[in-house]
Amino acid sequence: MSGVLQGTTAVVTGVTSGIGEALAARLVAEGVEVVGLGRGEQRMQAAASEAGFTPVVVDLADRQAVQRVADELAERLERVDLVVHNAAQCVYATPLGHDAAAWAELMQVNLLSVIALTEALAPRLPDGTGQLVAVSSVTARHLPNTRFAPYGVSKTSLDAYVDAVRMELASRAVRVTLLRLGLVDTPIYDKVDGFERTLARIRESPAEWLSPEEVVDALIWAVSQPPRVSVAELTLLPRGQQR
Repeated sequence: MSGVLQGTTAVVTGVTSGIGEALAARLVAEGVEVVGLGRGEQRMQAAASEAGFTPVVVDLADRQAVQRVADELAERLERVDLVVHNAAQCVYATPLGHDAAAWAELMQVNLLSVIALTEALAPRLPDGTGQLVAVSSVTARHLPNTRFAPYGVSKTSLDAYVDAVRMELASRAVRVTLLRLGLVDTPIYDKVDGFERTLARIRESPAEWLSPEEVVDALIWAVSQPPRVSVAELTLLPRGQQR
């Protein structure tokens, strides 16, 4: 698919590690001008220097900061060919064990920041060729246990929102893809409080999780299809993961 994306512009969230970091580097290598969003000034500068994207520092948990950045991007960028909502917060807590403030932060990162950025950037997606991708999780459909419920609720809400956006943008022939992922070997799990024992057990089967690069390969395939082909949903699981 080399050359298909060359000369386009993309906005990608969560570019300092895992899938976002691998995606930003891949897109730059494909000749894409990438605007990468992420937390931490030093981490962002280091990642941007390594991959070659334009860094925008923002904490997606900060509603006002997200809105400010969304408005700034909409004003600065006349055209955005691809938007990838990749950043997410993962939690391991029961519904009643996650207080209202924690719920609000989770939904802000996993849903409301997506809404704010989509609302701002959708008018910049060109009719007929613009694309939007949102990275979701199979937990939105199959919760492994109640302690994944808050995360699953946030992703179920994301799925419903993205599906509605796909229908709304269909009249402009803007393609929208929901990418549902199983187990991917990224640092996100290392940041989840209380998940250490469960993480060790899950890692026993399947033995080999998806790599960020494998996810990026699938995402690049989806957005490199001919304009008349829309990959509305794509689910990736490592071999051996049942659901």
